[in-house]
Amino acid sequence: MLPREKDIEALAATGLTRTEAKVYLTCIRFERANARTIWKNSGVSRQDIYRVLAELQRKGLIEKIIAAPTEYRALPLKDGLIVLLKRKAQEYSMVEEKIRELLDRFKKDPEKKATSNEPDFIWTERGDASGHRLHKLIENTQTRIDLIDHWASFQRGFARCAELFMEISRRGVKLRFLIEKPENPKLMPKQIQTLKKKGALQIRFTYTRPPNTLTLADGKEVFFTTISTDDTAESPNLWSNNPCLLAILQEYFELKWNNAIEDTT
Repeated sequence: MLPREKDIEALAATGLTRTEAKVYLTCIRFERANARTIWKNSGVSRQDIYRVLAELQRKGLIEKIIAAPTEYRALPLKDGLIVLLKRKAQEYSMVEEKIRELLDRFKKDPEKKATSNEPDFIWTERGDASGHRLHKLIENTQTRIDLIDHWASFQRGFARCAELFMEISRRGVKLRFLIEKPENPKLMPKQIQTLKKKGALQIRFTYTRPPNTLTLADGKEVFFTTISTDDTAESPNLWSNNPCLLAILQEYFELKWNNAIEDTT
């Protein structure tokens, strides 16, 4: 019986290659076995088996038993995982040290590149880069955030940024959320009521679904999705500090805000 895919993936996460994981799991299954037995039961090609066994020996996960033919015995799984996780921790520590050195070197670098004063348009694909840019926009806001969103997207997005909204409200940032009216207002996140009671948040509703998510910060930056989706993180996004675009979008927000239904819940 070949090693289970789930077990292979678990070992691969600790730093072994998939091939090494297959061989190690096969060695664990047999108390001791020769290369032929391991090859036939691991799903690893015959020409690779001795190379992989040698690599697992080097990593301290199997022992070579001098016999005729040569046999191999695996370190018990619990002990093997301790070895692998310890090595992983050492690798992480080394990476962390190199990163600190890199950051220190750039901080001390006297050469400063000139920053362009030209307004920018920055396109970000879905994923971490997009989420990071939105997080920084909210984090750096000084006075106000104006947001337009539909209900499904708002639920997901607010859950990710709730603590950040609470944090910026403590330094006086005002929030205006214009969202699609939910069927059940009681589904509103509990932090919403906290922000409203503090006077940091105003909410108004629209009966029509907004075409996309739009976030304006201080009237100086904008971040919006370029396709309609239930999750902002799954859409390409555009960020800009272009004053002409900001003026148009701020006017659009005020128009929608003035025609929206005030939240009285």
